Amino acid sequence: MPVLKQLLAKFENSILNHDVDQDPSYWFVRTTGGLYYDEFIKLNYVGYGYNEFTLEQYKDIFRSVALKARFGAVKGRLKTLVPKEKKHGIGASQLIAFLTTMAEGDIVLIPSYNSHEICFGVVEGEPFESNEGDCPHLKRRHVKWFKKIKKHDLDPYFTNALSGQRALANMTAYRDFVERSLYDFYIDKEGRSAVVVSIGRNEDIPAKELFALGLSLINKSESFSNKNGLDLSFDDLTLQIALNSKGKFILKSKDYKKILIAVAAISAITGGEIKVGGILELSFTGVLPNLVQLFKENENIRNLDETADKLQITTQGSTSDSLK
Repeated sequence: MPVLKQLLAKFENSILNHDVDQDPSYWFVRTTGGLYYDEFIKLNYVGYGYNEFTLEQYKDIFRSVALKARFGAVKGRLKTLVPKEKKHGIGASQLIAFLTTMAEGDIVLIPSYNSHEICFGVVEGEPFESNEGDCPHLKRRHVKWFKKIKKHDLDPYFTNALSGQRALANMTAYRDFVERSLYDFYIDKEGRSAVVVSIGRNEDIPAKELFALGLSLINKSESFSNKNGLDLSFDDLTLQIALNSKGKFILKSKDYKKILIAVAAISAITGGEIKVGGILELSFTGVLPNLVQLFKENENIRNLDETADKLQITTQGSTSDSLK
């Protein structure tokens, strides 16, 4: 079996077994106008209110009340404990979301003051109560923070959506906007593989250079596949462009092999670490270095390198806003 086919075969099980419905949910948690933004990051948590309603009282309801009656029971308890609260239904929904629906492995987003910056993290473990720090919210979730992104580097459509959200909001409907800001390679909600080409250039982006890069990337990837016995046609690739500030374009295909080869090409020309979304990361780590080396041995990337340098192509894994 040709080397390329062997490498792709190692990755195939992760793709074939990938269940989009099992992907993480995305949650937006407010920080009281940015007041607790730094504390949340420093102490690795997010918090939610209604201290009068303890975590143990909440657990008692979920242990003793039937599933269909739990929302009503939580709402009723809130009415008793916080009678001046006008929107007990919303409060009950958000408590259930924060303490039960939000799961380990989900992604949390928190905003700094005026949302100038968004920090992303992964939920770890079960809900707990603590009074550590200045934040008054005692009900908390552990979070491992991994990335900060400036507002102007996020898609405007997504940042506009954040402005109208409550203290806690499920942002999973916007997952594609989030994932293309966090990862270089991911599987979207339709099951398509996606590679993100990030442009670091702050000035106006020359159209000739941009389209030359995209065409050269596709042609080199197609040539590489043909030289190694795959004979793939890249005609079905779709393109999404988001050119705000530091822009990016996204190539997608139902055939993961085409996108994985394009990822190898990007890694070859940038030398940057590739950030991979979800369950793909473990199998991807073992495949990519060999795939990149094979790509370099098969393809002359000099012209691709020059165009990439002009546009300052980067990868998500190599940017300075990653939190270690």
